[in-house]
Amino acid sequence: MRELNKARETIRSNAWEAGAEWVRRNEDNFRIPCSICGKPLYFSSLNKNWESEVKPTLYQAFKNWYHVICKT
Repeated sequence: MRELNKARETIRSNAWEAGAEWVRRNEDNFRIPCSICGKPLYFSSLNKNWESEVKPTLYQAFKNWYHVICKT
């Protein structure tokens, strides 16, 4: 039984890594905590309004952010 559980965990781990790799290559995404409940709000480039609403809003919100090393 121990070997079977280890095999299951390996399959789950590999599937998770493959899924994460797909997201890194094919999707822009952004997560922030809800200001009320704290659960994450998830914004994805796969959403219809990504280019028209979400991405411009994110660019506006973070337009003055910079790398700490760039400031020095």
